[in-house]
Amino acid sequence: MSFLIANQRDTTKQLQYTFEDSRTTPGNWGVTPATPTFIQAGYNPTFTYTDQPEGVDVRILGNEGKTTRVKVGMSGLLDIKTNIVDTNLVKWFFNAAGGGAGTIDDSATFLFTHKVLGADTYRVLKGCIPLNATLEIPNRGLVELSGQILVTNPQDEGLVSAISSVITGTPTYAPALSGPVWTHLSGGAKPLILGGNNYRDRGFRLNITRELSMLDSSGDTTVKFAKAARKTITGSITAFRIDSINQARASALTEITATRVLKTAISTISMTNMQFQDHPTEKDKDSSDATMEQLSFSCTELSIT
Repeated sequence: MSFLIANQRDTTKQLQYTFEDSRTTPGNWGVTPATPTFIQAGYNPTFTYTDQPEGVDVRILGNEGKTTRVKVGMSGLLDIKTNIVDTNLVKWFFNAAGGGAGTIDDSATFLFTHKVLGADTYRVLKGCIPLNATLEIPNRGLVELSGQILVTNPQDEGLVSAISSVITGTPTYAPALSGPVWTHLSGGAKPLILGGNNYRDRGFRLNITRELSMLDSSGDTTVKFAKAARKTITGSITAFRIDSINQARASALTEITATRVLKTAISTISMTNMQFQDHPTEKDKDSSDATMEQLSFSCTELSIT
């Protein structure tokens, strides 16, 4: 018996992706473009990919156990956590349908390669579409994107030397990134605007959860097409309190517009119809820190530039 020991040095191509353009041509869903150019999935991503075969048990009368299990479907789930150096992947997770290329309108192909018993081995995941995501800007540290991706057309592992069987042409692979990585400093000193008022904050968190409409049919084991159908956007802010405006807004469920700068002069989150869900007040007899507002919110729409 041999034992397979793996670590980060076995990674030969970090997780990367290319868009498939299903937005304009549904027939391109789950089809990697010929001679694709791949984009790094953020800086130094960590991820877990899980095959999800679907089967049905076959049983016979007179036997208490099953006789076999028959495959009727196949999908996968990709969990990713990465630090961002641009907004390509962030826009794909968060921006609304109808925004064109580089948003959830497009499906994507993800790829990574690694050593398995010394052999350079690929994994190609086609027909990918976001399920949910979280973008977090901490008080100190790196901006982090995490999310789950539905893989509707996963390919089995194979040797990199034979990758032409699943990707046509000569791919251009993305090299490992070296930064600069976006941090809590990237948005500037007062990155937050709530209803026209400018605030400093000590952290910002944005979440999106999606429901998808999917087309599958008899005779196929994989989904043939999918698109965004419904979403829920929530988040939280720890902001320095400067007045009583946000308390009144929370009490009345007032809708406001808000922005949070991700990278000065490069990228901004714009939120529409933001409503605060609550407005807790906490006092500590031993604290002389600035008064903070813990603001949980929802909004109907957002866009990331």
